[in-house]
Amino acid sequence: MDCVEELVTAFGFHHHTAPGEAEAELAELNRRGYIDAILTKDGDALVFGALQVLRSNPHSHTPHDGFLAYTSEAIQHSPLYPLSQGGLLLVAVLAGGDYDKTGLAKCGPRIAQKLAQYGLGDILYTAATTLSREGLIAYLPGWRDMLRFTLLSDPLGKLGQTYTSIASNIKDTFPNPDVICAYALPLTSFRSSSLSTVLPSSAPQPIDIAALTRLCERWFTWGSPTGIIQQFRDKVWPAVFARNLSEEVLRNEARRAGRPVSNHTGYTLHGNFTIKHYTLTSTFTVALGLSAYQVDYETSDLEAIVRSSVLGLRVDEGQAQLSATRTKCWVPALVLEEAFPALTHDFCSGRGLCH
Repeated sequence: MDCVEELVTAFGFHHHTAPGEAEAELAELNRRGYIDAILTKDGDALVFGALQVLRSNPHSHTPHDGFLAYTSEAIQHSPLYPLSQGGLLLVAVLAGGDYDKTGLAKCGPRIAQKLAQYGLGDILYTAATTLSREGLIAYLPGWRDMLRFTLLSDPLGKLGQTYTSIASNIKDTFPNPDVICAYALPLTSFRSSSLSTVLPSSAPQPIDIAALTRLCERWFTWGSPTGIIQQFRDKVWPAVFARNLSEEVLRNEARRAGRPVSNHTGYTLHGNFTIKHYTLTSTFTVALGLSAYQVDYETSDLEAIVRSSVLGLRVDEGQAQLSATRTKCWVPALVLEEAFPALTHDFCSGRGLCH
């Protein structure tokens, strides 16, 4: 196990090695409901059929609007150029992607999106997913003729003009059937007989604070007991809090559905946190369009785990001892209310904030 896998495991995340492209594997997991979204810069995840992709927001000004969400549903219903999965396939084939950087010469993404409005991507996707490779190869000459005709005549006016030069660039070897199949029929674990051994659990897994402590002590210059606690207060304790909220939400869902309720795993929130504020106007809520609670939670038990888990590889030289053992963070109101409905109701009732 390499260092990245060790870190991922310590944070309680599932990982496995995909037989093909990572984005294709993630898209399949997303489409089948094993994961909610994919965090990636690679747009091919949507071509592979992902339902929701998150990307870093380059124009972010606060920690709370750092990501942009793209959903297949929104793309399919775009008012300007709606794109189905077949349409996305067409854009990747014509404008270029990971499997073919060039695509069709002089045909950029915007022209490809316009061409998709003629359904050329949908029929190409259908052919790729229903025909054999030999059948697809036999089908492509007719599809090329349709593409040329559309570029030369724009029969429905969807392109806004004709593109003679682009049509002349269509060679009899375009598009490459291997590229089409790589997008439309990617290799994933769902084609493997050992599928059940690689799928992630739907239940949140606890963060292994002891293992994470030892990894940080080994790898980072700040990995003394006090240094680790300082870093964990900002970067790990909020994650522990969020993971426990997720577990509590799932437990409440199980209760309502009459299903067996799982035991708590790892650190528990019960009795360890209080709500300090509820706001509709903070930077957090303005950025996300959500109301939120500021919570203050006890971390002395967590910090005791850190101190008992260190191997003594680094000492606290010249570092001030830490005193406070409580941490604050903002939590979206919907999440906290779902996890602890009685507690949030009592808090709001006492302040005339019930909604």
